[in-house]
Amino acid sequence: MNNLWRIRSQTKWVKAWADKLPKDLMVFLVSGNHDKIWEHPILDEAKWLGSIKRENLYIDGESVETGGFCFECVGWGQVPIAETKLPKIIISHSPPSPAATGLNERGMDVGCELLSEHILQSSSETWLVLCGHAHRPQRWCNLGRFVSLNPGSNPDATIPNHIIIDTKKRRALHVTEEISATSSSCTLPPFR
Repeated sequence: MNNLWRIRSQTKWVKAWADKLPKDLMVFLVSGNHDKIWEHPILDEAKWLGSIKRENLYIDGESVETGGFCFECVGWGQVPIAETKLPKIIISHSPPSPAATGLNERGMDVGCELLSEHILQSSSETWLVLCGHAHRPQRWCNLGRFVSLNPGSNPDATIPNHIIIDTKKRRALHVTEEISATSSSCTLPPFR
């Protein structure tokens, strides 16, 4: 029951946060493994995301084509389904597997093989997979047909780890407040 209370509290916070954002700002939210309580009528499939739905806010199972890309939200336990002729950017809690962005601090692969299979079998070109789940992963990983990016987490930081992506310059900057206070960057591959 404590877990249910925490999820309700976090859901309330996310809704308040989303309500403060400019309505013309595109926002992509995906569920993670802690967003689900199996057999619960609202939390089983992270249905709470529907309660914060608004224009320009995309959630599990939704996609939009804009700015020369197709952005697709892939929730926990889901796989990408959108077919497009544009380069695709997948936002997923799960990292692909096998990939260094899916390795946890013990070196165990916590990524999703099914996600990788769907990406590789799709006729759509996936360019980036923006993911999470593994807390201390390698930040980026070039998997040949696509690049996987995972900012990781730092619960002691005052700002969350994040990655800033410049699609025009094909650059990604990882920003963190680690003890070393360093950021790193990489050049992203061109679209095919």
